[in-house]
Amino acid sequence: QANRRRRLFLKRIRKYPVKFLGQAVFTLLQLRFKSGRLYKLKLSELKSFPRKKPGILKEVSNINQIDFNSLKADNPYDYVLLAGVGILSSSTINKLEKPILNVHFGITPKYRGVHGGYYALRDKDWKNLGITYHYVDEGIDTGEPIRHVLLNKPYGLNYHTVRLEQTIVMLKTLEETFTEYILPLKKDVLTVVD
Repeated sequence: QANRRRRLFLKRIRKYPVKFLGQAVFTLLQLRFKSGRLYKLKLSELKSFPRKKPGILKEVSNINQIDFNSLKADNPYDYVLLAGVGILSSSTINKLEKPILNVHFGITPKYRGVHGGYYALRDKDWKNLGITYHYVDEGIDTGEPIRHVLLNKPYGLNYHTVRLEQTIVMLKTLEETFTEYILPLKKDVLTVVD
């Protein structure tokens, strides 16, 4: 595994040297921001949340490698809730046979993909800075939205703190979203986090 990562890393440097240099500089700048006061405050607030399990909590490195058949046999569930996982393959979507929900850290359809909150922050698009609860389909963050939740205090946020703030908003609104928008919830929710 480590050798594979090393080979991919070296291949990327050879193939995209300018892009790699830009990413390296960006990574070094991240260290500066992650030592900032606001980042530490947001991280502290995030760590203060109680660790409640809304259903079956399964942490995975690759969502597409879960054996859902054995999981269903041991733990029946009615919904699958994803947060921070990669893109589901068509075969994984078909294996689940239950509604799949995702918490997207951006407001869809305007900001799809991994850094939706950052792009809204960069564009000063306060009406689209937040999170989206949506159903999962075969596209990337293209499923039918269930609920948009905007960030109340976007000022002072940066690339690093916006993700923490979005996570805090998700933790504050998750139960309410299920109670008011998705229920009746009959059994359990399979929650998958990366």
